[in-house]
Amino acid sequence: MICRSGQVSDPRTHWALLCRTLSSAALILCSAVSLSLLDTRHAQAQQSTTTPNGGFSVGVREIAPRRVTPVLTIVPERLFASTLMGRRLSAELEQQGTMLAQENRKIEIALAEEESELTALRAETSPEEFTVMADTFDEKVQATRIAQDEKARQLTIRSNEAEQKFLSAIVPVLNALMTEYGAVVVLDRRSVFVSLDASDITDQAIARIDADLGDGTGQSE
Repeated sequence: MICRSGQVSDPRTHWALLCRTLSSAALILCSAVSLSLLDTRHAQAQQSTTTPNGGFSVGVREIAPRRVTPVLTIVPERLFASTLMGRRLSAELEQQGTMLAQENRKIEIALAEEESELTALRAETSPEEFTVMADTFDEKVQATRIAQDEKARQLTIRSNEAEQKFLSAIVPVLNALMTEYGAVVVLDRRSVFVSLDASDITDQAIARIDADLGDGTGQSE
């Protein structure tokens, strides 16, 4: 929102909220396919071999099991700070916020100058006339504040829409990684008391998101 000083809330605050969203709900992803991968029993294949007396005996050959990591962890902030799509969305919102703050500052300066001019007219204007002029100025200030507040609100809406777009885009990527690791859940690494580094797939997720989505410009709205 716009403060009296003309400042606008930092769009990066919304990304902090997004991180909490990722850690509390969006990243807790369960997959029916992943559940089947939890069964780590070794596959066995029967291989027929010929015995010296011409008969047959059945030998068993074990296939090496695939490594399974049921619980994975991730650092949400890095998805936005390091992926092409996250950096693009963050930069766009930051630019829009900066432009709005600059606009607010110009309006603030213009209104301050107009107020000074109005004050200077007070000595040479009748009380009745000055009251009308002052009321008109106050109405202008209030209308301007409402208009700029609406612009700030629209910026917040765009930020939330960008957040949802990012989440929707990366969920399939994370689901694919879960399937590959045989995982049933992805947790925010900060909320885990202790874990092996091998469970952290942040780097893999970033690389996969960049490879699959690029900067996200081709994603549907």
